[in-house]
Amino acid sequence: MRNKPALRRFPALLPSRDARPLPHSGVGIRTFPQLWVAGIRTSSARQQSEAMDASRRLIAAMEVLGQAARRSTLLGRGVTGAELEAGIASGFLERPKRGWYVTRAADSDQKRAIAAGARLGCVSALRRWGVWSGPANGLHLHSAQTSSRLRLDAARAILGLQPVLPHPTVPPRRARELGDIWRCAAGRPIVHWRTQTSEADALDWIVSPADALAQAIRCQDGEHAVACIDSALRHRVISAEGWRTLVRGLPERLRPLDKKVDARADSGNESIVRLRLLAAGMAVEPQAPIAGVGAVDMVVDGLVALEVDSEGFHRSREQRRIDRARTLLALAFGMPSMRIGPEHLPRDEWPLALAAVQRQVADARVLLRMRTGRPL
Repeated sequence: MRNKPALRRFPALLPSRDARPLPHSGVGIRTFPQLWVAGIRTSSARQQSEAMDASRRLIAAMEVLGQAARRSTLLGRGVTGAELEAGIASGFLERPKRGWYVTRAADSDQKRAIAAGARLGCVSALRRWGVWSGPANGLHLHSAQTSSRLRLDAARAILGLQPVLPHPTVPPRRARELGDIWRCAAGRPIVHWRTQTSEADALDWIVSPADALAQAIRCQDGEHAVACIDSALRHRVISAEGWRTLVRGLPERLRPLDKKVDARADSGNESIVRLRLLAAGMAVEPQAPIAGVGAVDMVVDGLVALEVDSEGFHRSREQRRIDRARTLLALAFGMPSMRIGPEHLPRDEWPLALAAVQRQVADARVLLRMRTGRPL
């Protein structure tokens, strides 16, 4: 059942005897069941039990729906109009727009999409599943081609500082790995006018991962599009079969990207570096195993171990310790090892990184020839 992981991931939404108000609020989300029951001053034990069941039903529904939903969706899940009004009265729910309800856990990007009358799409949606979303941070929205009443000016400003939520279908362990998800920057949203092709894992405020990926492929340049695809396949946000179906729906000019996809890449930066090295005529093996070291991000021409650092993943002291140990182990086993970071990926910085990799490979060839006496 999809709601179980979500309930475990947000224990603050469950009732608790020591519930405290959330910041910037007079009523904590956890206090909602108690407030509802306390409002029935002369109710029987049975009425109080029914009220508690109703509050739990609403909490669970909002969890499964990602803390934001249309009134019609909530009614369809068995929540009553009276329960919604009680949620508003208690402070558990807010009504950002007619026909919409959000909890105070809803984040700025969700509220901006609702204010505009659209859904999160493209890379703004993909990051909710932990998929590579590129270096830019504008708000991308999806709207049906028949829509004519978007309120984009209402979505320019950041609406609150709540942490950005992963999609409710993301397993708890993966959600913890994601850490802080980027909040989209203020400014006029970028709108993708397309017909939605899939409802799988789509919610009222966000498109499906298949539709988000299809939009991102059309929106990003070639290497960032491939990085999005690699990431979606790597993290099983889209299946291999789903990808084949998606390819058939792409314009002819974009279908060659399929030949560049490699789901072994562990980050978008790795995908970009792989594509650039391949374009430079070098052979690249992603996530290559080395005895005594484990898998390194890639091995170039079978001679040099190359690690591609990401600031988000490599900022902890423990991870940096592991990285240094892996570098020393690779050198101890006779394989030159080098590291590049995200600061080397901008186009004006990349030539230096490429020259360094090429020199390391060339030196490794000479060294191997001297050791073995065999020409390479």
